[in-house]
Parts: sequence; structure tokens; C-alpha cells
Amino acid sequence: MFSDTITLFNFHKGYYYPHVLHGVDAVGIVQGANATALNGNTSSDGGQILINTNSSKILSVDDTQLPYVTPKAYEKLADGADAVTFQPQQDFIMIGEYGSTEPINDDDYEAGFYDEINSTQDNIYSIISVNFYSLIPHFEIGVK
Repeated sequence: MFSDTITLFNFHKGYYYPHVLHGVDAVGIVQGANATALNGNTSSDGGQILINTNSSKILSVDDTQLPYVTPKAYEKLADGADAVTFQPQQDFIMIGEYGSTEPINDDDYEAGFYDEINSTQDNIYSIISVNFYSLIPHFEIGVK
């Protein structure tokens, strides 16, 4: 448990900011027919990502510590690399480590970076829900 690595892609002012998080748990990430057999989900792949944190919502990202901020607060930041957020329907997660932590210009891709990476790589998931639990501080990120 908590031995997986993900890359979180936060969208900010036309760029995706990749943030690598180690020590997370990709719970029940199942694909296609397996999703239907296990939980009746006929629409797509899906599951949950569990991310440990502390009560201050500080996350270990890219070998440093970054604060979690709400999506509206994230939009107001001057630089998307200064914090992380989980914005459903906008941000996405890749299981594994993306090759770079440099910002990615969405306009460099005809249909956008998300469509490009989703069509060329496996294990790309859109964030559909976010919950924070304070008793044992962690985020539960629903993905599809």
C-alpha cells in the first residue's frame, strides 16, 4: 500500500504543470471489461488515488514540499509550479512518472495536451472527484 507513483498535471494559464508524487496508492484502478465485472461500471476505466498528507495539506511533490490550494486559489497564483490542486474535469493523473517536470504549453498540441497524451499513452485518468479526510489526513481522488 502507498507504493505507487503518479504524475499530477495541473492546468494553469494555458500550461500543464506536471507534479510527480511517490508513495501514493492507486486503489482499484481497473480497465475496460474488468471495471464492468468488478463494479458494474460500463462507461470507462476508473478507480481512486489515495494521497497521504498532513493536517496542513502539505504534499511531497517532485522531491520537495508543496501546499495544496483550492482550485480557485490556484487560478490566482502567478506560477502553477508553486502549489498543487485537484480540479475535476480539468486536471488529470498519469499512473507512473512523466519524463519531465517542465511546464507543457497546451497550445503546442492541435487538440490540446490532454487529448494528445491520452491518445498515445495508457494509464491516463481524468479527475472526477476530490475528498479530503482530516482524521487520518489524506486525499481520495476519484478518477475515470
